[in-house]
Amino acid sequence: LCARSPLALSILGATGNLQMAQGCSDGTRAEDCWRSFCEELGGQEKAEPDPVKRCIGLATKRLGEQERRLYLGMAVFPDDVLLPVDALRVIFRSTDLEALLPRLAALHLLRLDPVKRCIGLAT
Repeated sequence: LCARSPLALSILGATGNLQMAQGCSDGTRAEDCWRSFCEELGGQEKAEPDPVKRCIGLATKRLGEQERRLYLGMAVFPDDVLLPVDALRVIFRSTDLEALLPRLAALHLLRLDPVKRCIGLAT
């Protein structure tokens, strides 16, 4: 399902963990949460042949509105460029970057360099 792509695998693993945290908080058994997630991933294989796009699609479906808006807004930037967080603060004025960036990085959707205070799309 991931075509042995390291990026697809890392996004899938992080998204699976997110699904378990979100889906199982309502009392659903962990096995049922995981089974549902795997069935959804398998169903997406025919709709989206590219494994990275498929895993990104599954991840973005599980984001909150602000997280999704930030992630999709960053799609206009080249994926091989790290952008200063201070510059992104100007672009995304009404967004709490300090709260959202670590979560998107934990899902392997963004690369976050805390030393340089820069971020970029995961590649």
